[in-house]
Formats: sequence, structure tokens, C-alpha cells
Amino acid sequence: NIKRIKRISLREEVYQTLKRTIVHLELKPGERLHDQELAEQFGISRTPVREALKRLEDEGLVETVPGSATRVAPLNREEAEHAFTVTAALHALAVKLSFPFLTDSDLDQLEAHNQTLQQAIQKEDIIEAIESDAAFHEVFLQASKN
Repeated sequence: NIKRIKRISLREEVYQTLKRTIVHLELKPGERLHDQELAEQFGISRTPVREALKRLEDEGLVETVPGSATRVAPLNREEAEHAFTVTAALHALAVKLSFPFLTDSDLDQLEAHNQTLQQAIQKEDIIEAIESDAAFHEVFLQASKN
């Protein structure tokens, strides 16, 4: 079996790269981001950079002040704690709702995502760990039929 090669857009590649550098604190909270400079560093036009920055802004990792600057969003411990509490409650509800609908395939997926998470933690790959954890919880969200 030959697996299909994943093609990702320039915007997606820029997004993933910037997200990784923000999460790894290579780009510091409050650090200014210039789309033209980033485009030059990536060797691409400004459009995919702007699209990636908009997506990061939607996720709260980047802030844009109209007419001024784009910067890495500052860390806000209080907001993170509140978001974690809400997210944990919603995930617990998803597990409860999904339990009657879980299939053997779902259980296999959960096992695979858990293994990927363990490997990511061993490699100290924060992004992969976050993505594996999200994929694990997504199985419950999908199976909950809600």
C-alpha cells in the first residue's frame, strides 16, 4: 500500500511554521511580526503570510492593532486557566455522550493517538503533542453525535 502524499498550501506551511515558533517561544510574546519580512524569509509573497497571520490571530496567538503592528500575543495566565476549565468540562461531556456510540475503529484511533502523544512527549515535540491530544479528543467529539 502506497500512501498518498500530502500537499499543503503555502499558507498552511507558513501557519504551521509560525505556530511552532510561537509555541516554542522562538517568537516571544509581544514580538512584532512584519509580513513583508516574513515573506522575504520564507521566499514567498505576502499573501500566504497575511492569511497565516489572520488564522493565528483567530486562534489568539497573534494580535493585530489596526494601522499599527502585528505581534505575538502576550501570555495571559488567567485566560488560559479559564479556558482550560471550560474545555475540560466540554471534553468530559463529549466522552459521556460518545460512550454508547464508540466503535472498535474509534478505540483503535484513540490508541493510535495516545501512542503518538507519548512519542511526541519523548521527543519533546510540543506541537505534535498538542495535535495528538486534540485528535484524541476529536474522536470523542465525533462519536458523541452532538
